[in-house]
Amino acid sequence: MNEECRRTTKAIYLVIDGEASKVVSWRVTKHIEACPDCLRRYEFERKLKQLIERACQCVGCPDGFEERLRRMILAEFE
Repeated sequence: MNEECRRTTKAIYLVIDGEASKVVSWRVTKHIEACPDCLRRYEFERKLKQLIERACQCVGCPDGFEERLRRMILAEFE
């Protein structure tokens, strides 16, 4: 992983959460357009966040549900 990939990985969560500046969002977007590994990482994290948000909308989710869901999703990508 090169330095640009490391910077992108650190900023992915800010972009996904809508907390990145316009410059950071632009930089991440440009990088993932050219880097398949970072694009795959970005898409995974974005989908994971969506799944967790949907899953956590239910009332009475058991303790540890989010972590079990994360492990199941990660297993799909191995």
